[in-house]
Amino acid sequence: MQSLTSLLSLFMFSSFYTYVFFLIALMSLFMLRCSTHATAAISSKKVIKRLAKLKPVFVENVVFDDILDFTTISTKYRITAKDSLASVYVPLTFINCTFKQGIKAFDGLDSNRVTTVFMQQVSFINCTFEEVVNCRAASFKGGVNFSNSTFKKMTSFEGAHFQGLPTYFSETTFEAELRCQRAVFGGKLDFMKAVFNETVSFQNAQFNND
Repeated sequence: MQSLTSLLSLFMFSSFYTYVFFLIALMSLFMLRCSTHATAAISSKKVIKRLAKLKPVFVENVVFDDILDFTTISTKYRITAKDSLASVYVPLTFINCTFKQGIKAFDGLDSNRVTTVFMQQVSFINCTFEEVVNCRAASFKGGVNFSNSTFKKMTSFEGAHFQGLPTYFSETTFEAELRCQRAVFGGKLDFMKAVFNETVSFQNAQFNND
């Protein structure tokens, strides 16, 4: 009888810690996921640190008071004497977020330039960008989705390369200038029901979707 009791106790102990381990793993996976019922505020630096650790990012209902600057990521490599490449290796998803200081994926013009490559899916759905969004010369190797978002200041995808997968700006509002000069769109490009309140530039852009 004592052996049976000990065996049951061991089983309960093992099951309990298996359950605890599962909960910890689940919490770690969704570390940056916020409540869908309230708006929270976190620093964009937490996002950059998570990306540097090669952990996917899913953020919902968050206000970012500081700029989301991908050029500061530690997974950055020098490719020429004057150029560096900031590499984002994991998927990015932002839903119903506000970026008060905008987004930066390009830094510098003539010397010490930093461009950004996004290796997987990038989604900013129903987001608001209150300042400049600078994705000049960025490379998007996965799908891109900016649907239902609002850009209040100048937005630049000049020289950006969207490689093969669909790019969505459906029902997106551009309240200021949109620059897409020399951009390359390798897959489907969707601006369905988008609103443009200022100048839109596509000079020398390439549209390669059949």
